Amino acid sequence: QLKYEWKQAKDLTSEDYLVLRCDYPKDLPYVELPAWKGKRMVLDENIAYLIGQFLSDGWFEKDNGRFCFFSTSSTVIDRVQMALKMVFDYEQTIEGWTYDALKNDGSEYTGIAHQLRINRKEINLYLASAMGIDISWKAPTKRVPELFFQSPRSVLESLLSGLFDGDGSVHCDRNVIHYGTISPKLADDVQLIMQHLGALSRRYVQKQKDLHPHLYQGNFITPNHDFINLEVRGRFAQKLARSLTLQNIDKK
Repeated sequence: QLKYEWKQAKDLTSEDYLVLRCDYPKDLPYVELPAWKGKRMVLDENIAYLIGQFLSDGWFEKDNGRFCFFSTSSTVIDRVQMALKMVFDYEQTIEGWTYDALKNDGSEYTGIAHQLRINRKEINLYLASAMGIDISWKAPTKRVPELFFQSPRSVLESLLSGLFDGDGSVHCDRNVIHYGTISPKLADDVQLIMQHLGALSRRYVQKQKDLHPHLYQGNFITPNHDFINLEVRGRFAQKLARSLTLQNIDKK
């Protein structure tokens, strides 16, 4: 017969079962951000989607402190463009080019890449300062900015939508939602946020030595880091799916 008992982590044994809270407060206010040109600013769903897409498929340029967003989905980069317009009244041109890569079956294909770079210095400085992002944020060291863990549920859902529109995948036939990253801290944060939203996940790691090179722009890229996989299955995948608003039509 099981019973509830508080224990310190050091006292846990293999015979114990853990009870986790899979819920989130319903009435949290938006987190206040510094004002922008005299305008009140909060960490809303548009900024959340921007940061989610940045954490998956974006980067912060070292030389000029510029945020860059990338996607092979035109609808994803359109959503980034719209968010910048809504938040900062800033419209930036989307760049595009073709690239050569390999499918899972080994066959080559030509795809279309889309990129948006924020060329207005004051916006880059604002986002970097408000979110605590700097040039140390590389793919292996990315993490969810702390302010998100004080934000309402709708903001977390938008953050996850941006993340999964980048490095996520949806497998409707197997009832599985997957997220992958080379950043251990980002994997921790995404897993915790999904738990807050009621979706428990399984985590496993593919070692760098077991990963295969992939073709991009005529060159084979060799992985330099372990790859961390988060998988949400069954009823938890269904619950998570209801929380996501994905723009990538291949993932709906």
